[in-house]
Amino acid sequence: MTILMRIFLTIGAITLSIISILWMVGSLSVNYLYQGHIKDENGRPISGVEINFIFSSIPGSNRTITNNACGEFTLIAHSPYLKNVIAKKAGYEFKVEDVTYGQPIKIIGKSSRRIDD
Repeated sequence: MTILMRIFLTIGAITLSIISILWMVGSLSVNYLYQGHIKDENGRPISGVEINFIFSSIPGSNRTITNNACGEFTLIAHSPYLKNVIAKKAGYEFKVEDVTYGQPIKIIGKSSRRIDD
């Protein structure tokens, strides 16, 4: 076997090894947990709220979920770059109080319905 052939085979093997490593690293996914609760001003849970998570890093990574009967929600996402959280439910106005990764997201809802006498 000539030296040139050995060099060619060595370069080929190294290239395949690098491609394999990059493919394995690229296929690994990291998940980020976002969770919290939605309550009214008196601390009672508000259920059935649509929650929009807006991320700034990956196009198409925004997600929408609905919370449970206890007012709680959990989202597992592939991005750590949470830009905004928007809560929606007919008859309510919401204020997002805390969006710190690793801490529960607190959302307070206030009834926007008017009671006419």
